[in-house]
Amino acid sequence: MRAVLTALEPRDRLSAARAWWVVVLFGGAATLAWELLAQLQDRPGATAASALSAVAVVAVYVLVAVAQRWWTDRVPVLVWPAVAVLAPVVTVLVAVSVDDPSAAGQLGLVYAVVYGASQFRRGFAWGITVFAVLCDAVIVLTLLPVGDALRDLLLAATTLPVITAVLMTAGRERERLIDEQRRLIASLDELASTDDLTGLLTRRSLSAAAEAALVTGRPGDVRPHVGLVLLDVDGFKQVNDVHGHPAGDAALVELAAALRAVAGPSDVLARIGGDELAVLVRGTGPTVDERARALHTAARSSGAGTAGAGTAGAGTAGSPLRLTVSVGYAVARPGWSFDDLYAAADRALYAAKGSGRDRVAAARPEPDPDPEPQPDPEPDLV
Repeated sequence: MRAVLTALEPRDRLSAARAWWVVVLFGGAATLAWELLAQLQDRPGATAASALSAVAVVAVYVLVAVAQRWWTDRVPVLVWPAVAVLAPVVTVLVAVSVDDPSAAGQLGLVYAVVYGASQFRRGFAWGITVFAVLCDAVIVLTLLPVGDALRDLLLAATTLPVITAVLMTAGRERERLIDEQRRLIASLDELASTDDLTGLLTRRSLSAAAEAALVTGRPGDVRPHVGLVLLDVDGFKQVNDVHGHPAGDAALVELAAALRAVAGPSDVLARIGGDELAVLVRGTGPTVDERARALHTAARSSGAGTAGAGTAGAGTAGSPLRLTVSVGYAVARPGWSFDDLYAAADRALYAAKGSGRDRVAAARPEPDPDPEPQPDPEPDLV
């Protein structure tokens, strides 16, 4: 059943709604104008009942167009193909009732084919085309001599499929261009959200993940149970100056891999600039503390990069660069934003660096707000 509904769904609901507006605008105007002309010329079948029927049909089409335009996503699936099927049926009823087998009396068939071929998938588009040809056969075989009927039917059977084929080709080309545009947008989003060197997320993505985590705590939780761990490579500028930027880049890549190996399944890892990495941890204070120490150990034990030929200092030519990192972390408090959490972790990171580097520092928990202003606490070293 799901597959059937998918086949009957227009390719794009908003586009289909706009297309139906065009059909209603021109088709409704043509229908009413044709009926008015028939009344003025006093043609057979042009009665008050036929005029009322024409107005009623156009009114129904307008109501459907309004519903599709204003409640696009809530309109039931079957309404979209139903209007395409209804147009040929109404065309048959009107043409037969007013005894009008002319091309003008059969325009509703063309509207249905254009709408179906331009807005629906291949199967339904060709199905509505075949249905329109059959409806034309009913009109001409009912109202015309056999010879004239076959001539008109042959014309419809060759013209309507051509319209469908042309519009389907144009539709496929449009879909191809839309797909290319979507792939391009996805690629740009990926470039904007992923660091191209380490494969970690960017600061923007980390911020979005943190803001979501800070407001989606478990039911009954007083605290958000989110922590942020910041890691900064000690003496990274010297690594680049002595061993070259390729060695520094390689060190960051291997450091990122080492952090991934010990990060938790719900952790979010990011490179937020230069040699500073961050890990968003879901959990209580002890969990964040444990993760910060594990990340620090993993970073210290990893062979982060390889020294280049002829270099000296932290590694000989071809040997691993043994780097150390300073780590600062903070656990979020109720009402904190990502900026608040980052600022607390950043203070702890600077405390770790200022006390000798290659260590872990935790931000001291801030006291609950008092009526009297309190000085900002300094981070605790761990």
